[in-house]
Amino acid sequence: MLTRGPAVAGAAAIVLSGLLGVGARAAPQPSAGETLYRHGLLPAAQPVQATREAGATLKGADAACVNCHRRSGLGSIEGQIAIPPIAGPYLFIARGKSLEQQGVPFVDTERINHEAYTDESLARAIREGIGANGKPLNYLMPRYQIDEATMAALIDYLKEMTVKPAPGVTSAELHSWQCLRASPSNETVRKIPRIMSVKTEETPPILAHKHYNAASAFKPENLLREARRQKNLPEAPVPEICILDPDGDMVRYLCNAGLADHHPGWACYHTDLYVFRERGHEYGILGCIVGAAFAVLVAEELFASGCRFLVSMTSSGQILPVQAPPYFVVIERALRDEGTSYHYLPPSEYSEAAVHLTQTEAGIPIQSGATWTTDAPFRETEKAIEAAKNAGILAVEMEAAALYALAKARNYAVLCLAHVTNQMGRIEGDFEKGIADGAEESLKVIALAAASWRAKRYKHEFL
Repeated sequence: MLTRGPAVAGAAAIVLSGLLGVGARAAPQPSAGETLYRHGLLPAAQPVQATREAGATLKGADAACVNCHRRSGLGSIEGQIAIPPIAGPYLFIARGKSLEQQGVPFVDTERINHEAYTDESLARAIREGIGANGKPLNYLMPRYQIDEATMAALIDYLKEMTVKPAPGVTSAELHSWQCLRASPSNETVRKIPRIMSVKTEETPPILAHKHYNAASAFKPENLLREARRQKNLPEAPVPEICILDPDGDMVRYLCNAGLADHHPGWACYHTDLYVFRERGHEYGILGCIVGAAFAVLVAEELFASGCRFLVSMTSSGQILPVQAPPYFVVIERALRDEGTSYHYLPPSEYSEAAVHLTQTEAGIPIQSGATWTTDAPFRETEKAIEAAKNAGILAVEMEAAALYALAKARNYAVLCLAHVTNQMGRIEGDFEKGIADGAEESLKVIALAAASWRAKRYKHEFL
């Protein structure tokens, strides 16, 4: 019969003898790359030095890569900042191929469709803070003072980092062996398997099984192909600039004025696409596309049909009272308080617009800033509104966060504009949009955005 005291003592002795005892092989010395990564030390045990963009200086352990990227090299999330993985497979993965295609597991912090690094571009990123795409990295990324030999050792260490689970570890269980001896004088050792459950918080369905780099089995072009077949419609491209008009005011205005016609080949089951011309340029416009899911569904179909620049002009509720409604806001980023964006991008607080698209020409007074995208307008509580005010949010709407997530994930050109028309019905005489329900002014603002996009696009193409 095993007694508790000798058994535990025996187990401890065996463990210690395995680590420190006579005849045990010495543990291999860490490489220069590992020492730098984990401890911030150069080969001569000198602390590495680094600076951040803002001028802050880091030294030694404070500058160690492990602090942000973790020992695994799989990155971390700190507030709104996602620290990307830097284990080799994530750095050197080929652009355009999904992680799954290359046998690399998905992690929430992975950058979607980034340029693959080379040894040279990775060294530049570490020393100068310039990414593989030639753009500056986040200001939190230190710029390190490292010689060529140490840099090569660090890159080698990153390449050697495994992204596979350790043997005996699954998402649900940890397998181990416990070695016990009947007594200190008894040489017989029993190995007893132990299986420990790994308890993790359940992931909500909206965040579970999201493989962001994987292609969809259900494709918009296939849906439209079948719809054209059923409706006997020709395959005809849509205008390169298209407009989403959630309230439908612009569509009604154009149709009542005899300025818009049905598109001959638009096969979408849920919408009508109209075409009109403004100053010699052709536009497509769809009305009553309300909410994030609907907007992204239609946007996917538009881009599959030839759209190159999509503008959404959505009626919005005022959060910060920057002026009396009605007025326009260029949405630079949108709070992700909806569901659709999480099917396109890993969790984060905001979806961001492409900066060059938000820089429109002057002509009409336009505010710019952040909005709050919600799926539930009748759950805009006083506390939620106050929190949005404290975050500097200008207005609340229902589409922008999802459209910007689609744009980033698919590399589409999308600009969301808010027409701030109301204070959510909390005053008498609310929801007044101006002449022609604001349609004329809205079309002027969209024309400015379209002209800016055309100027940048075609200037770039002919350089």
